[in-house]
Amino acid sequence: MGTAQEVKLLEKIPQKPISDEILSFIQTNEINGKYFLLIKNFTRLNDSDISDLMQINIKTFRAKSKETAPLRSSLLSEHLITLLSLFKHGQEVFGTIDKFNEWLNKNNFIFGKKSPFVYLNTISGIKLVDDRLTGMQYGDNA
Repeated sequence: MGTAQEVKLLEKIPQKPISDEILSFIQTNEINGKYFLLIKNFTRLNDSDISDLMQINIKTFRAKSKETAPLRSSLLSEHLITLLSLFKHGQEVFGTIDKFNEWLNKNNFIFGKKSPFVYLNTISGIKLVDDRLTGMQYGDNA
């Protein structure tokens, strides 16, 4: 997946985007540029897609990836860690990130004939997608 440091960071992130676990993680860990690099390397999304999801411009994303200081925006920290948790859960359900990404980008009747990916720009959307993943784990169609 990446460097040993990235693997270590990823192991600490909650397995699913559960609010209290995400909030606890953000309060007890310093969220900085390492997590921007982690999301890029782990999810295999490009800078443009990640920037769009996080609602920041691509230059900001690239600049944040190089920063060592903690993020000042708790909203950005929460979105970043919640996305990483969702991708961890997606990898668990689908077996690989590539298969999860494939599912995320296919139009789906459960999501109003849109791709689940379009919902990842909000915490509520991430939770909606995660609920579908959990349902799939227990035999629901999605």
